[in-house]
Amino acid sequence: MPVLDLTAQVAARGFDVTLSIAEGETVAVLGPNGAGKSTLLGAIAGLLRPSGRATLGGTVLFDGSTFTPPHQRGISLLAQDALLFPHLSVLDNVAFGPRSAGRRDFRERALHWLAEVEAVHLAERRAPQLSGGQAQRVAIARALASEPRLLLLDEPMAALDVSAAPALRRLLSTVLRQRTAIIVTHEILDAYSVADRVIVMNYGHIVEQGPTREVLERPRTAFTAALAGLNLIEVGDQLGAIRPADVTISPIPTAHPGTVTDLEPHGDFVRVRSADLAADVHPRLVADLDLAPGSSVWFDFTPGRLSVYPRV
Repeated sequence: MPVLDLTAQVAARGFDVTLSIAEGETVAVLGPNGAGKSTLLGAIAGLLRPSGRATLGGTVLFDGSTFTPPHQRGISLLAQDALLFPHLSVLDNVAFGPRSAGRRDFRERALHWLAEVEAVHLAERRAPQLSGGQAQRVAIARALASEPRLLLLDEPMAALDVSAAPALRRLLSTVLRQRTAIIVTHEILDAYSVADRVIVMNYGHIVEQGPTREVLERPRTAFTAALAGLNLIEVGDQLGAIRPADVTISPIPTAHPGTVTDLEPHGDFVRVRSADLAADVHPRLVADLDLAPGSSVWFDFTPGRLSVYPRV
């Protein structure tokens, strides 16, 4: 049985989404800026009032006649910034939710969740004394201390230093296990690390969804393939995906002609893009071939590197 059932439209934003999430399922929502990811979270959390209907467990979140206010929904929203109360200690920040709900064991609940995020040693500090990674750990503890039916995470690692993100990602993979959650992210690694299922959005609609590895390793649309860093190729009545690292380029006619549209640094390599394919090549080759947008090249790859699968 799904714990969340939602059909929502926001005409002014071109937003029209239907989805269900099962109890204990973590879903990653991927897509570019403007795809509708934040609108989706806002509709679920009660930060805007869309058309349609949504239920969470036995509670109607919204429909034509009902709108449950955010604080009565049993939902916690974790934003990019930790948004901790600066005048309270870490312990009191985490205890705020259960204390407001009238729980007598609010202190014990707060200490429990601080222990879960490995932050008990920060209990007496105040928010301004925390690093970005520490603050986000405390924010996760505060969100979970309220025992939400559904946890929403909006780009939780976007504001962190690169060095802090891996530790927080490992933490989330632990605390989100068997927990009902939606995480909005731009990072494919986040989806692989924490999500049971992936939803890909563009222009206010869901364009693809399914189990995480199936969607990211066997994309059905060029848009999803680009998000996953893969080339999508038609192979008769089937589809094929191949990594740019397995694609070569040459000035001599080979298999797939193309015109360079973009050159993008990609680690130790340069990603050379055409309208249909991308290849990761050594910078020396880019210089030797004098590549630039508009250059004509040929792309090729070993068929054995191509993962072929049905269209549907």
